[in-house]
Amino acid sequence: MGTRSTIALKEKNEKITIIYCHFDGYLSGVGNILLEMYNDEKRIRKLMKKGTNGIISLKGDLKLIEKSNVESVSCVGLEEYFKTSIREGYNYLFDVEKNRGFTELHGSE
Repeated sequence: MGTRSTIALKEKNEKITIIYCHFDGYLSGVGNILLEMYNDEKRIRKLMKKGTNGIISLKGDLKLIEKSNVESVSCVGLEEYFKTSIREGYNYLFDVEKNRGFTELHGSE
């Protein structure tokens, strides 16, 4: 059984795109890879594009990422985001407007 997580990109217009990641969602797994490898807008946009149908396991190299069959979800605003993402153990958000890297919003290790 995987430690599920979501990876989200919040645009300046408050639209949030969310992709699903099945394995290693905990802070020292997906959290660490996001911090080390995807903590700038250009890289996270590439990841979000690759993960349109979800991903099985996050890797530092986009070419190694396996897709799953869970389509991405969009919502508007943080309130709707929390309602959409709360079911996963870990949820990571990249805020474009604040040019802020990932913030882990739920879960604990």
